Amino acid sequence: MNLRFLILDTDYSEFIGWLYAQHPGLEKQPYDEQMRVRNESLFGVADFYSSNLRKLGHDACDVHANNEFMQKVWAAEHGISVKEPILVEERARTALQSARGMAAKTPLRYLIPFLGPILGVLGSKPTWFHEILVAQTKHYKPDILLNLAPDGIGGRFLRQVKPHVRLLAGQIAAPLPQDENWNVYDLMLSSLPNLVEHFRSLGVPCELLKLAFEPEVLSRLKGPSRNIPISFVGSLSSAHQGRARLLEHLCASLEIKVWGTGIDALR
Repeated sequence: MNLRFLILDTDYSEFIGWLYAQHPGLEKQPYDEQMRVRNESLFGVADFYSSNLRKLGHDACDVHANNEFMQKVWAAEHGISVKEPILVEERARTALQSARGMAAKTPLRYLIPFLGPILGVLGSKPTWFHEILVAQTKHYKPDILLNLAPDGIGGRFLRQVKPHVRLLAGQIAAPLPQDENWNVYDLMLSSLPNLVEHFRSLGVPCELLKLAFEPEVLSRLKGPSRNIPISFVGSLSSAHQGRARLLEHLCASLEIKVWGTGIDALR
């Protein structure tokens, strides 16, 4: 049975700023081109869900809901007028211009002050955020809407579009947002057994979906191979105190290479 999936996600605003600083003029390109460049970054889950669903014979489309440039281009291409002050876009473009001269050779953490204006814009929930999401849902008419960002795409939007989808599913493996009505979902997925049990205790159908590695990544990595016996790639924020303690313990006796946000906080 061929099904149509619409997969919703959000990106870290720091990543969005970095992506457009790395590719001058990308924000003016067609939607499909912006999506191609974004997916080629391999950031997050990229197009791993949609590409594999298509291999199984289904239709699948991705949406990055908080990418203002990409979303507004989609709206323009589909004849949808978005109510948003021009100053918002101009402020974001000015920030990009400031960052581009440094992007190629400057670590991301040092670009943040230059990207501040765009991060503030992209991190908010202006009117266009929900307007375009609703329009995309009605346009694609998905059998299954999969929300990979329940912390950023919440009940207000989901209740509005649920009549337009056959099954509303969500996936989360992070601290749950407060005051969210999970009963709007027909199915929740999580790689954390404790969250699976939590949702079930709320009467929300939930299944364990273990994390996996996309082998396509290996064929797209460039540059010389490196012999790194042990590595860690990920975030180290206040929400990852146990992770930081584990890494500090391991680093005391093992040679570990660490990449990710928050590594400066490690001893």
